[in-house]
Amino acid sequence: PEAQAWFDHGVRLRWAFEHTESVRAFRKARLLDPTCGMCAWGEAWALGPNLNGGGNDDASQAAALKAAREARRLARDATPAQRRMIDALVQRYSGRKDTRARRFARAMDGIATRNPDDLLISAAAADAWLLTDYDWWNKGGSPKAAGVSRAMGLLEHSLRGDPDDPGAIHLYIHLTEWSDDPHRAIPYGERLAR
Repeated sequence: PEAQAWFDHGVRLRWAFEHTESVRAFRKARLLDPTCGMCAWGEAWALGPNLNGGGNDDASQAAALKAAREARRLARDATPAQRRMIDALVQRYSGRKDTRARRFARAMDGIATRNPDDLLISAAAADAWLLTDYDWWNKGGSPKAAGVSRAMGLLEHSLRGDPDDPGAIHLYIHLTEWSDDPHRAIPYGERLAR
């Protein structure tokens, strides 16, 4: 239970874009439960690329790949969805660098499609799509790429399931701020503030 609490804290910190503290929380969870594959997954996820532009340097990518491979080694007791999440994260940090983001987004999207009620998976898939291209909107505010539309759909689905989910809210605010209707995020921003 204590490792789960630190894992949950790591997720909250990741959605708050406190990446260094998120990594520390996942490492604390790993210390409390050295057999926790998803705790290693969380560390690898928090070390990697993010909307603030961090996690793209070679040292971060190498550390993240090491943690993701450790998660795979520890995945004996993981659920099938968790195993797929771990495999997707290994893809994020290996193979051709110019295809990593898109491969990760596609893999996470497939997992989200099979697990539509798991808000962490949906938000992580939306985040992955947003990281495939930072130029999300045309000058008129319409989506430039299918990944942007898919991310929007994933986040809106998540917010229908839990309108107070901080990860989905934070991503939704960032995604809509340059769209043709940024005001649709205002109610969620007010919820997040509360």
